[in-house]
Amino acid sequence: MSRLKSIGLLMLMALAGAISMCLLTLYSPSINARFFAQWTPLARPPDKAIRVIVTVKGLWVRTQSGQVYGYDFVDGTSCQEDCWKAASVYPKVSKSYLPLDMCGPIPVFSNGLDSVAVCRPYGVGGLLSVYAIGQDGNIYVSESHGPSDTDPSLCFSPVVGAIVGLLIGFFILPGNEQSSGTVEQG
Repeated sequence: MSRLKSIGLLMLMALAGAISMCLLTLYSPSINARFFAQWTPLARPPDKAIRVIVTVKGLWVRTQSGQVYGYDFVDGTSCQEDCWKAASVYPKVSKSYLPLDMCGPIPVFSNGLDSVAVCRPYGVGGLLSVYAIGQDGNIYVSESHGPSDTDPSLCFSPVVGAIVGLLIGFFILPGNEQSSGTVEQG
């Protein structure tokens, strides 16, 4: 194998390794976030919830009785008691702050009555908040940081992949080749 072909093979293996690691780093968390999301129950509304409403000012639910309740978030933590306050005015539904695809895939909540996903700015990336109503009328939330967050593995995985590709390339290259010239016998 000529020297040029050997260099080309090594470059190809490095490129293949870098692309493979980049794809693995980008899509593995997306698959995990979509199918293995953690759902945290919030305090139960006074009546069975049937619709989720997310506004700029917070989380609301409409119940079977038609009453709308707003959830009282306390310093970014989950409220423990007397969390739902009756609303006198129906809240205006707001659009997502950022495009949902910026925050990654929306996790699956099986057998839910209703759900709403919102992508909010978080650092240099996005925070995906998904609110869902279970069959029992409880409200569940799943939050995850989108793949656009600065993650060191996004920067270093292609380098690691390129190194692994180079190493594989060295192993598959044929050993020392004999020259094709004639050999004199004496």
